Amino acid sequence: MRILKVKYNPKENQLHIKYALPSLGGEDDAWDEYAITYKKADPTPQFIEALEWLRRDALVLCELDDTFKIDQVKVSGVSFSYGGEKDVMGAVITFSVNLDTANSPMNSNTPHKPSEPYHDGDAQPNECLPWECVRHLDQVIVETRAYLQGERAQQDMGLEDNTAPGAEEIE
Repeated sequence: MRILKVKYNPKENQLHIKYALPSLGGEDDAWDEYAITYKKADPTPQFIEALEWLRRDALVLCELDDTFKIDQVKVSGVSFSYGGEKDVMGAVITFSVNLDTANSPMNSNTPHKPSEPYHDGDAQPNECLPWECVRHLDQVIVETRAYLQGERAQQDMGLEDNTAPGAEEIE
């Protein structure tokens, strides 16, 4: 499974995922694409944390890390691509920055960069994603796959003392 796009809106608790699976009976490199939007997403804390790890990466990729503080940044999504002879992953991070002088945030995308050169000798190291960013993107992929397999945030049952209603203590 390839994750192609992840977009999370915490205000509306919506999660949009676009992914691809190898095409059945098709060519070796053919992929079928699927998209799903969860209206009541409730992602796990690990999913949300994986997106938050990308905040500094977004600033670094846009050369804004000296301009903005990490707590001003909100990452809302990632678009992934796969290409070249080695099927190299590339990505674009979508984020917003709260500005002190505006009533609305600045919305932006990072430039698309591959995780490594598509072909041997193709790209210079600064043309590729930093290894820390690749690690963070890999974690977004892991958490997105887990979400698609049913992992959700733990729901609060409202039990203050961890005792089920009507249950008696055993002495």
